Amino acid sequence: MLSVVGYESAFQVPLGAAANLLRGLGKVSDAGEMLREFLFSPNPVDDRSLEPLRLFEAARRALLGLEGSILLVADDLQWVDDLSLALCSYLVRSAAEEEIPFAVIAATRPTSRGLAFHDSLLKDLGEDRVWTIDLGPLEPDEGVQLIRQLGPQLSTQRVAELWTQSNGSPFWLGFLARSGEEHDLADYIATRQRGLRRDAARMLALLCVATRPLAASELEAVMEWDHARAEEAIADLERSGLAVVHGVAVGLGHDLIRASAMGQLSAPSRRELHALLATFLERHAATDVQLLHEALVHRREAGLDAAELALRVLQSPRRRLLGREGLLELARLADASGLAEPVATALRLAVAQLATEMGEQQIAL
Repeated sequence: MLSVVGYESAFQVPLGAAANLLRGLGKVSDAGEMLREFLFSPNPVDDRSLEPLRLFEAARRALLGLEGSILLVADDLQWVDDLSLALCSYLVRSAAEEEIPFAVIAATRPTSRGLAFHDSLLKDLGEDRVWTIDLGPLEPDEGVQLIRQLGPQLSTQRVAELWTQSNGSPFWLGFLARSGEEHDLADYIATRQRGLRRDAARMLALLCVATRPLAASELEAVMEWDHARAEEAIADLERSGLAVVHGVAVGLGHDLIRASAMGQLSAPSRRELHALLATFLERHAATDVQLLHEALVHRREAGLDAAELALRVLQSPRRRLLGREGLLELARLADASGLAEPVATALRLAVAQLATEMGEQQIAL
């Protein structure tokens, strides 16, 4: 069996994840000699630009020198460096071309890196030779069983609480069951945060304040970053496990992350991020009442005047989509003291009109 294992601390080391793979192939008699010479020769090659290709070809020849069926296991692909990932793809293509008995088992978090490797397998092998297993949340009875195995001392009430907090995630179930203390969770997430670079940490804070996934293009616009800078921050967050990317949307890896990370944010930082989101949403909402309402919430959380925006929400053709809860929120805002005229009167009249349209006579009064 050959193995490739990604490590977060070695992500920036070229071929760091493939060290065991290369050592294993280097032990192949005769065929591995070229690879051993390449890896351990004291004399550097003349053209360094050809080094990766020569290394890949040496590894390929060693692979073809193996006898019997070959299994390559790649674990934690989200932390496998680019060159190691490219080597894996090169060996897969070589095995397919030479029609040798070769299988790959790869495991990854839901990251763009894992998706890219999956797509390369589909391209090289075809859909009929690639199987994907998505591990979703555990069922309630399975989750309870796992918690009781890891934390037999936990009460029935605590088991139910942990199940609710974890949303069935095996990782978070296991972590909570083993630790048993809220501060352990906070320490773990704080440690992950400290490993982030500055831009990724700021993006994490923005996602926490937003309370929902945002498209990469939205993150760029809110932060006023160029595409490359935003992509680098997203990749950093993905590798940390604190965020996941689904299509074009970037979101937090779990609700527990948001709850803990929000506790690390100062009040001024929260208000600043709420203000950034409010400005962005107001600018792009047009007559979209849901986005206008979201902007209203962020404006209020930022401590900014929200009366004029509330009036804009109430004047939207789709204002009834807000529902009763949205109406109540607007009514509370209209009844607040300190609103300047004539906006205050216009706001109260608009709330009364919407309440009448929705049949909420008590609120209209």
